[in-house]
Amino acid sequence: MSEVKQQVQVFRVNYQCDGCHADNVYPTGFVLTSYPAQYPHVCRSCGFTITLLKRYPCTDYVEVTDEQ
Repeated sequence: MSEVKQQVQVFRVNYQCDGCHADNVYPTGFVLTSYPAQYPHVCRSCGFTITLLKRYPCTDYVEVTDEQ
């Protein structure tokens, strides 16, 4: 098998706070060792806390196509 390269765009993905709708939600640094792991987050704007199944902010990759 050989390698195939494709161009992608990188996006930063933030979680929008359920309390104040700001995109200022960050992990607390703790991990709940359940299966699957859970990550407590806190909004830096209003203090709302939520536990999520992945850490935010994170990155996402979208393949670039020639169609426009």
